[in-house]
Amino acid sequence: MNIAVLCVTELFKNASGFFTGAFLLKRLFGYDTKIKKAAFVVTAFVFAVASLLPFAVFEDTYAAADVCDIVTMIGFIVFPYLCFSSRKKLTFLWYGIILNSTADFTVLILSVIFGRVSQTITNLQYILIYILCIIAAAILTSRRTVTYTGNFFDRIPTAVYIIILIADLATYYAVTLTRDSNYIESVANILLVASAVLVVGCIVYIVYKYFSASEKQQNIQMLLDSQVMHNEEIIKSNTDIRRFRHDYINNIFALSTLIDQNKIEEAKEYLAKMNEIPALIQSGYATGNYLADAIITSKAATAKDKGLAIEFEGTIPSSGISNNDICTILANALDNAVFNSPQGSITPITIGSVEQNNGCILTVSNPVSKQVEIKNNKIQTSKKDKTNHGFGLDNIKAVAREYNGFVNLTCENNLFIIEIGLMFKEENSYDKAVQIFE
Repeated sequence: MNIAVLCVTELFKNASGFFTGAFLLKRLFGYDTKIKKAAFVVTAFVFAVASLLPFAVFEDTYAAADVCDIVTMIGFIVFPYLCFSSRKKLTFLWYGIILNSTADFTVLILSVIFGRVSQTITNLQYILIYILCIIAAAILTSRRTVTYTGNFFDRIPTAVYIIILIADLATYYAVTLTRDSNYIESVANILLVASAVLVVGCIVYIVYKYFSASEKQQNIQMLLDSQVMHNEEIIKSNTDIRRFRHDYINNIFALSTLIDQNKIEEAKEYLAKMNEIPALIQSGYATGNYLADAIITSKAATAKDKGLAIEFEGTIPSSGISNNDICTILANALDNAVFNSPQGSITPITIGSVEQNNGCILTVSNPVSKQVEIKNNKIQTSKKDKTNHGFGLDNIKAVAREYNGFVNLTCENNLFIIEIGLMFKEENSYDKAVQIFE
C-alpha cells in the first residue's frame, strides 16, 4: 500500500512540476505555445513509466527517489521544447535545470526546518510548492503586477544561469554537509561562502539589469511625453492659424467697407488697431528627426517659462543613432542648458547639428552667469556648480562611448558649449521597438 501511495505521489509530483514549468513560461513570461502533440503524448508516457520503474527495481525507496530525481530534471528540460517555441536552443535546458534545482533546494530547507520525513511526504511538499507557484503567477498576471514580453529567458545571458545553478548546488551541498558528521566542516564552510558570493553576485547583476531597463523605460516615457506635448503644440498652432485666417478675412472685409464708403480716417484708425494685434508666432522645430522635434519643442516650452529662447540650425539624423540615445543626448543637454542659463538672458540657447557620411556632430551652447573652469574635459567649479553643470553629462558621455564618439566641453565669454560627436551604426532591435511610438 505504501509503495502504491508513493508511486501515485511521485506521478503527481512530476506532472505538477512539468505543468508549473509550462504555466510559468506561458502565463508569466509570455512564450508562444507550439505543442507537438504526438511527441508530447509519447514522451509523457515514457516519463510516467520512468517515474515508477525505479520503485519496482530498487528495494530502497530513497535510492529509487534519487533515480526519479534525474528523470524529473530531464522532464523539466524536455517538456518545454515540446510545448513552446524559442529562438535560443539552450534556453529551456537552463530553465529546466534551474527550476528543478530551486525546487530541490526549497524542499531541502523544509527538511532542515521540520526534520527528515518519508519520501511520500517529500513528494507532497514538492506538489505544494508547485501549487503555490501557480497561484502566485496567476495572481500577478491577473492584476498585471508583473508583465514581460515574449521569450523572456532568451534574453538572459548564459552566465546568469550558471551563477544561479552553482549557487543552488553549492548551497544545497553545504546544507547537506553540515548535517552529516562524516564530512569535514571546512569543506562545508567553503561551500557556504562560495554559494553566498555567487548568490550576491547574481543579485547584483539582476539589480543592475533592472535599473538599466528602468532607465530605458524612462527614456521611452520621455519620448512619449515629448511627442504628446509636440502634438499639443501643433494643434495649438493650427488653431492659431485658423483664428488668424478668420480674423484676417473679417478685417479685410471691414477695411474694404470703410474704403468703399470713403471713410479714410476711420480706415486709418482701424489699421492702427490691427497693428496692435500680436503677430502670429510659428512654434515648433524642423530638425529632420521627428522625435528630436518633439524633445526640443518640449524643452523650449520649459525655457520660455524662464524667459529663454532655444534656436536650432542644421539637421539631426533619423537613422544610424537610436531614438533612445537621441533622447538621452538632447534631453540631458537641454535640461542642463535651461537649468544653468540666467533667467531672462537675451543670449539664446543654441543647438547645431551637422550630418556627415559616417556620423554627426551635435553642439549645444547656453549662457552662464559666470565663467566655468574646465580641465581635462571635466568641470572644475565648486561642488554646487559642478552638480548643476554636470547634470546629465555622464549619461551623454556614456552614449558617445557607445558610438565610438567624443564629448568636448568648453566655456568662453560666459558661453558654455558641449560638443558631441557620434559615429553611425546599424539600428538595433531596441531602437526598432521604440519606433512603434512614432
